[in-house]
Amino acid sequence: MATRLIDREDNLVDRTICHSWVCPVVITCLSALGGFLFGYDTGVISGAMIQLREHFNLSYAYQEIIVSISLLAAAIGCPVSAVLSDYIGRKIVIIIASVIFTIGAIVMGVSYDKISLLTGRLIVGLGIGVASMSVPVYIAEISPGHMRGALVTLNTVFITAGQVVAGIVDAIFISDEVNGWRYMLGIGGIPSFIQLVAFINMPESPRWLVQHGQTQKARVALQRIYGESFVTIQIENEIQRMVEALRDVELSETSQATSDVVQNSNANIDEEDCILPGKTSQFSEDARNRDNGLPSVSESSCLRSKLTLIRMLRLKTTRRALFIGCGLQMFQQFVGINTVMYYSAEILSMAGIGGMNNNKKGENAKIVWLSALVAFANFLFSLGAPWIVNTFKRRLVLYCSLTGVFLSLVVLAVSFQLITSYSIPVSVVESTNVTAVGVNIHTSCSKANFLIVLPIQ
Repeated sequence: MATRLIDREDNLVDRTICHSWVCPVVITCLSALGGFLFGYDTGVISGAMIQLREHFNLSYAYQEIIVSISLLAAAIGCPVSAVLSDYIGRKIVIIIASVIFTIGAIVMGVSYDKISLLTGRLIVGLGIGVASMSVPVYIAEISPGHMRGALVTLNTVFITAGQVVAGIVDAIFISDEVNGWRYMLGIGGIPSFIQLVAFINMPESPRWLVQHGQTQKARVALQRIYGESFVTIQIENEIQRMVEALRDVELSETSQATSDVVQNSNANIDEEDCILPGKTSQFSEDARNRDNGLPSVSESSCLRSKLTLIRMLRLKTTRRALFIGCGLQMFQQFVGINTVMYYSAEILSMAGIGGMNNNKKGENAKIVWLSALVAFANFLFSLGAPWIVNTFKRRLVLYCSLTGVFLSLVVLAVSFQLITSYSIPVSVVESTNVTAVGVNIHTSCSKANFLIVLPIQ
C-alpha cells in the first residue's frame, strides 16, 4: 500500500523549496540502524560459530539450526510487521523491533545452554523481520522526492556496514575462548538500544497520518522533518498531494470498490462503523478537512481499510509491480550471498586458509579477519550505491549488478572444484568427544596426511 502511494508522489518536496537536507538524513540514518542490526546478525554468527560449536559441543545439524532459526523467525516477523505498521504506525513498529532485538541480544549474551542460545536467536530473528519490513517504508515516506532513491539505498549501506562491524568485533574477541562469543552476540544490543531511545522523539510518517485522517499531526511531522523553511502553504500542498494519491489509488480499484469510495465521500456511510466512539474532537477535524478538500477521519479509515494485499493482487497494475518487487527480492536471496556471509569463516576454513598455522588462536583470528575483509568488500561497493541509483537508470544498474554476481559465483564454484580435485580428501568429523592417537591433527585439507580417530570410551 505504502509503495503505491510513494510511486505516485515522486516529488514530495521540490528541490527549490527543500533547503534543509540534514534532518531527513539524520532520521534516515537512525532508521537504518534496523538494517545495521540485520547486517550485524548476518556477519557476527560466522565468527561466533567457531567458538559456539566447541563451547556447546554442537553437531553440524545444530549449527545449521542456530544460523537458520533467525531467518525463519524473520519470515514470520515480516508479515506481522506489515499488518501492524498499517494500524499502529511505522514509528511504533520500529520501536517494537528495537525492543525485540535488544532482548534477543541480551538472551544470547547470557546463554547457558543450547536451548537458551536458540531462544535468543529466535527473538533476534523476529526483531529483524519486523524491522526489515517497516524501516524501508518509513524511510521512503519521510524522504524528499529528489533524495528518496539515495536515502532508501542507505538502508542497504547500513546492512553492509553492520556486517563489517560484526567481522571486526569477531576478530577482536576471537582470542577470548571462554566468553568471546558472548561479547560478539551481546554487543548487537547496543545499536538497537540507541535506535529505541532515538525513535521515542522521531516524527511519525506524514503519509500514514494522512491515511488515518490525522492531517494536523501530519502538518507537524512535515514541519519537523523538513525544517522551518518549509512554510505553511508548502505543507498544505504536500498534504493535498498525499490525499490525491490516496484517492487515485482507490479509483484504480475494482468497480465495486470505486462505488464504495464514492458513496463514502458523499458521507453516506455508517458513522458507527468508521469512527471510534468517544472521540468528539474528531468531528471538528472532519469539518476542517472537508473545508480544505481533505478526507475526513472516517473517510480515511474507509480508504485505508480497502488497500489490502488481496485487492493489490486483483488489480493488474499493482499486481505487476508487486510481482516484480517480490521477484527481485527472491532472486537476490537465491544468488547465495547470504550463504557466503553466514558461513564465510567456515568456507575459508574448509578451503585450507590458516592451515599452516599450528596455533589455534592465531588460525581462528586469521580466518575471522579474512571474513571481515569479505564483508568490507561488500560494504565498500555499496557506498557508491546511493549516487549510482540517483545517477543511472535502475535497470542498467540491476543488469550490471547481476552480471557481477554471476561472474563471482562462477569464480567461486570453479575455485571450490579445483580445491576438491587437487587436495587430498579428508573425512569431516562432527564435533563430538573424540581423541586422536599417534598423529598430528590438521583441520586443513592442504596439510593433512592421515588421521586416526578413536572414540573415548
